[in-house]
Amino acid sequence: MRKLLRPSLLSILTATAACAGNTSSGGTAPDTTAATATTEGEAGGALRIENRTNRDMDIFIRGQSRGPVRVGFVPGGETATFKLSPAMISGVSSFRVEARPISGGGNATVSEPYPVRKGEETFWSIPP
Repeated sequence: MRKLLRPSLLSILTATAACAGNTSSGGTAPDTTAATATTEGEAGGALRIENRTNRDMDIFIRGQSRGPVRVGFVPGGETATFKLSPAMISGVSSFRVEARPISGGGNATVSEPYPVRKGEETFWSIPP
């Protein structure tokens, strides 16, 4: 029995060490957080979503005459920020944000219209 555990334990320790050593070429760990807010000088914008429900949600934006464009995912009870590319918001003066539950059915929740403000962050809180 002891001989069987030793190779498994060695494999786990090796995998853990390999993952812990994963850094970018600059010597710092890669940024694994959601996209950060943009600044005034950038052409796109940012969308910060606070999910006050206990359900995981897919997030979409909807321009006036466009279909929904998926921007990301927000777990239940968490907040995430997404970069909006210029292509996502070009040609529209306002957009709505739509949150769709990942599983378990349920209806989508849609925000009020938000004006397009290039380079600025838009905040929406999904009601419980």
